[in-house]
Amino acid sequence: MVDEKFDGELELALQAQAENSRVVEQAPPVANNRPAIWDLVMEDFKARDKEGRRKYGVPLQGFNGRDVLVDAYQEALDLCVYLRQAIYEREHRGLDLDEVGARCKNALAGHRCHSLRGHGSVCDYIGPKV
Repeated sequence: MVDEKFDGELELALQAQAENSRVVEQAPPVANNRPAIWDLVMEDFKARDKEGRRKYGVPLQGFNGRDVLVDAYQEALDLCVYLRQAIYEREHRGLDLDEVGARCKNALAGHRCHSLRGHGSVCDYIGPKV
């Protein structure tokens, strides 16, 4: 019974993920002459360990008096925020929402346009009057 419920919830979660417009299939990576990311990550790990030892006087160890799940969860939340910021900035690079809104027909009615898709056409979202 529990497995069936879990399977159903998992299926719903996978369907929701598939419907998310930011989840898309990508082509395989292309080789180039840039550094391997794993090497960069390993360098970062070493630098973080060195900084942690400097800051706290000890390496990160198990049973250190902290709740590792809380620490990891808080770090994951920070990661989500940084990732969303990067996505937002990539999507909006060089775009001024006021400039985009000024070109939108709905801006003529005194509404601020928040759409980045409908330049010169009807917005998919109408903000408050400005």
